[in-house]
Amino acid sequence: MDKLAVEEASLRNCVSVPCGAPQMVSAKELPTSEKDTAYHYLWNCKDYLDKVSRFILATDVDNPGNALAEELARRLGKERLQYKLDFHIVKMLLSY
Repeated sequence: MDKLAVEEASLRNCVSVPCGAPQMVSAKELPTSEKDTAYHYLWNCKDYLDKVSRFILATDVDNPGNALAEELARRLGKERLQYKLDFHIVKMLLSY
């Protein structure tokens, strides 16, 4: 539903996380793409995502949402992360 809300605001460069948020940030090193099954959707789009110069992450501001943002930033490149937003605020702004 979150992706649909963003698309309704005519922002088409948006993806949704299909499996939900992890409970905590992993302390382990990143696995190889073949073993990173929880984030296979990122690896499937690697060629496309490599072309993106900056990302804006919109996640819930709870422990799982913050863990998801950190795990995504680890995989996408923290240097390309421009903002991390509270998605509840984004949805509120999009409704105006």
